Amino acid sequence: MYFYMTNSFCIFFFSFVCVCRLCFVSSFFFFFFFFFLFFKGT
Repeated sequence: MYFYMTNSFCIFFFSFVCVCRLCFVSSFFFFFFFFFLFFKGT
């Protein structure tokens, strides 16, 4: 039971880190793309 709890917690933590990293990368790319369009327009 203890092993199952720690294993599910590790999986949850790993998926949480993956989602955070995905959100960070997507927001970074969106910001970079917006910056590029802004400089291209001026």
